[in-house]
Amino acid sequence: MSRNRFQQPDEQVLDDDFPILDGLGEPLSTNYFVCKSEATGERVYRSSRCGDDTCWNNYYDSKGNLLEETPEIGPGTPRQYEIKTKVTDCKRTTQDYFKSKVSE
Repeated sequence: MSRNRFQQPDEQVLDDDFPILDGLGEPLSTNYFVCKSEATGERVYRSSRCGDDTCWNNYYDSKGNLLEETPEIGPGTPRQYEIKTKVTDCKRTTQDYFKSKVSE
């Protein structure tokens, strides 16, 4: 029996100054990430809600200001959308930490 990519343990590890959760999160619920901007190297916060084959993402700068709100994206959508906010090294974090940095 194969393991669903969302059924990974939510073990919490502290790294730098924020809590990191292992695993990819739960489908159909909002998951929160701390990423690094490819352009500037600064911290970018991302909230993501995904279904089976599509996602909606919001990106925020290090001060909590909205940078980009994507439409529904993924292979299940009729039009492709290119995400403008390029990030790397995303680590899933807790909702409490995310909300302390960003007010959605």
